[in-house]
Amino acid sequence: MSLNAILDRCRPAPLARYILFRTFDDKWEEPGHGEYYGVIDLGLARTPQTLLAYDMNGQPLPTDFGAPLRLRLESQLGYKMVKWIRSMELIASYDDIGAGYGGWRADLLHYGRLAPI
Repeated sequence: MSLNAILDRCRPAPLARYILFRTFDDKWEEPGHGEYYGVIDLGLARTPQTLLAYDMNGQPLPTDFGAPLRLRLESQLGYKMVKWIRSMELIASYDDIGAGYGGWRADLLHYGRLAPI
């Protein structure tokens, strides 16, 4: 399903600039690693290549592939494609989430804020 279609129904507030994805990923259980999360900006969220996957080949999405819901960003590197999504939240800033880099991997591994291919 297109993430843009969902955003059209939600009608984000004017201050919303990003979507925060929180997950069921268990990496956060490792001491000092914090909650696994990802953030994308609304511009990227509205591109036709940005999808939320809940099925695969006509069947429910398998857990190994990110069930119950997976973010697919076909114009970004794979680490931005958040798996096991448990919630999505429209936010104005992510400076106070995790270490403020916009995702668990970026916080710990110091990846750049954008990862276009």
